[in-house]
Amino acid sequence: MTSFSDVQAADIWWATQNPERKCQIHRWIDPAARGHHPVAGQFELDLPDTPDAKGGTS
Repeated sequence: MTSFSDVQAADIWWATQNPERKCQIHRWIDPAARGHHPVAGQFELDLPDTPDAKGGTS
Protein backbone atom coordinates (compact mmCIF):
# COMPACT_ATOMS: atom_id res chain seq x y z
CA MET A 1 0.00 0.00 0.00
CA THR A 2 1.25 3.47 -0.86
CA SER A 3 1.50 5.89 2.02
CA PHE A 4 0.74 9.58 1.76
CA SER A 5 4.43 10.36 2.20
CA ASP A 6 5.25 8.19 -0.86
CA VAL A 7 2.72 10.09 -2.95
CA GLN A 8 3.97 13.40 -1.61
CA ALA A 9 7.58 12.43 -2.36
CA ALA A 10 6.60 11.45 -5.91
CA ASP A 11 4.83 14.79 -6.41
CA ILE A 12 7.87 16.67 -5.16
CA TRP A 13 10.17 14.63 -7.43
CA TRP A 14 7.93 15.27 -10.46
CA ALA A 15 7.86 19.01 -9.75
CA THR A 16 11.67 19.10 -9.79
CA GLN A 17 11.92 17.61 -13.29
CA ASN A 18 12.52 20.02 -16.15
CA PRO A 19 9.98 20.13 -19.01
CA GLU A 20 12.24 18.18 -21.39
CA ARG A 21 12.60 15.34 -18.89
CA LYS A 22 8.84 15.25 -18.29
CA CYS A 23 8.30 14.92 -22.05
CA GLN A 24 10.85 12.09 -22.21
CA ILE A 25 9.06 10.25 -19.41
CA HIS A 26 5.66 10.69 -21.08
CA ARG A 27 7.06 9.38 -24.38
CA TRP A 28 8.53 6.38 -22.60
CA ILE A 29 5.33 5.38 -20.76
CA ASP A 30 2.82 6.30 -23.51
CA PRO A 31 2.95 2.93 -25.35
CA ALA A 32 2.37 1.03 -22.10
CA ALA A 33 -0.50 3.30 -21.09
CA ARG A 34 -2.52 2.62 -24.24
CA GLY A 35 -4.61 -0.36 -25.17
CA HIS A 36 -6.05 -1.34 -21.81
CA HIS A 37 -8.95 -3.76 -21.91
CA PRO A 38 -12.40 -2.42 -20.99
CA VAL A 39 -13.49 -2.85 -17.38
CA ALA A 40 -17.01 -4.08 -16.69
CA GLY A 41 -19.24 -1.24 -15.52
CA GLN A 42 -17.05 1.58 -16.82
CA PHE A 43 -18.13 3.90 -19.60
CA GLU A 44 -15.72 4.53 -22.45
CA LEU A 45 -14.78 8.19 -22.83
CA ASP A 46 -14.06 9.46 -26.32
CA LEU A 47 -10.96 11.52 -25.54
CA PRO A 48 -8.72 13.03 -28.21
CA ASP A 49 -5.26 11.50 -28.64
CA THR A 50 -3.49 14.86 -28.76
CA PRO A 51 -4.24 18.31 -27.34
CA ASP A 52 -5.47 21.06 -29.63
CA ALA A 53 -3.20 23.89 -30.80
CA LYS A 54 -4.00 26.02 -27.72
CA GLY A 55 -2.73 23.36 -25.33
CA GLY A 56 -6.13 22.15 -24.16
CA THR A 57 -8.00 18.99 -24.93
CA SER A 58 -10.96 20.66 -26.69
